[in-house]
Amino acid sequence: MTPQAPRDDLAVAWCLADTDGHVHDQDETPPDELAQRLPSGAQPWLLLPPGEVTVHRATLPTRNRQKARQALPWVLEEHLAADPDELHFALGGVDEQGRHAAAVIDSQRMAAWVEWARRHQLEPRVVTPLELVLASEPQHWRLLLDAESGWLSMGPGCALALDAAIWPVALPRLVAEVEAEKDLPECLTVHPVGASADQLARLKATLPDSVRFSQEADKPCHLPALASAFAPGQAINLLQGPFSGREQWLRRLRPWRAVAGLGLAWVGLQFLLLYAEVRDLEQTEQALRAETVELYRSAFPDSRVVNPRVQMQRALADLASDTDDDGPRGTDDTFTALLSVVAPTLVGDDAPRLQSLAFRQQRLELELDAAGVQALEALREAIQEQGDWRVQIHSASSRGDRVASRVTVQGGES
Repeated sequence: MTPQAPRDDLAVAWCLADTDGHVHDQDETPPDELAQRLPSGAQPWLLLPPGEVTVHRATLPTRNRQKARQALPWVLEEHLAADPDELHFALGGVDEQGRHAAAVIDSQRMAAWVEWARRHQLEPRVVTPLELVLASEPQHWRLLLDAESGWLSMGPGCALALDAAIWPVALPRLVAEVEAEKDLPECLTVHPVGASADQLARLKATLPDSVRFSQEADKPCHLPALASAFAPGQAINLLQGPFSGREQWLRRLRPWRAVAGLGLAWVGLQFLLLYAEVRDLEQTEQALRAETVELYRSAFPDSRVVNPRVQMQRALADLASDTDDDGPRGTDDTFTALLSVVAPTLVGDDAPRLQSLAFRQQRLELELDAAGVQALEALREAIQEQGDWRVQIHSASSRGDRVASRVTVQGGES
């Protein structure tokens, strides 16, 4: 199905096709009649129109899909036009260079599409942009082109949808980019859907002689043109995370959570968890003390540890009042302030582990071992909440199930 928008007043184009690309039925149907037109038990593919989704490639510090999806907003932040908190991220496959494909859509817009499908009793198996299911390879590009829009696929997880008028400018630039990387395609195949001969001629004129131009037969609508080059394995399913099938199923069960049996089971579970938590408190306290001792030894390796909390307070007080020839008072004050801000954020089961510490050029340099990128982001936020501090994460590399990172902290005016 290729709906134009998540609205009830717009007809939806759809078709039934087999795995060989043969179309058995097609039509444009009002949304409220779609469920009756589809075969029983069908799980349709919902192909989103241009402008809904952007496709990216990103090198992530881990190949674990759950951790990679968590790191995706942080890695792509500079390439996004909106706040990552307002976007929904879906992870695709990994290419030969180790880069993950990713699809990004506005969260509210994605929720509107899911609600539209639910309202019309549709249960899509996949929600993905049309351009991602157009079969292609890095050496063989495909372009689905009509009078208003064009969908280009440049290989699995690499696609773009633009207005038709932009393609004569955009296509040569894309070709130039891959040519610079010595990965020029051998062929561009165009699937026209009512595109004019002038459109096709202008596109062909933009290609270098080394790229062969081929053209399929003109089709009256998009889905029959797509059926012959449909590549489901290239899709990035947007039904991930909060929009996954499991999450949708849980939402349907929520009205029944007040059932007495489930309520009693929940109360019993809470008592068990409380009992386990009380037993774990002593172990947690011991672990926190050990971590505090480790932190103190990292900062003051020549001191004997007796009461790390009191000793740390005294050491900070001594540093604050120290005015000897080792450096100006301002430097000591800066170090003291930085250490007093950073130290509390390194205490706790989930906190990053301090590997080394240095103070240079009015900034504190930390070598950390963290459970993941989220732990580093939590440390950054915790420090910045304490005042005008600038925290920079310079590197983050995966080491097994943990992440090694170098972090610097300095005053906001430094």
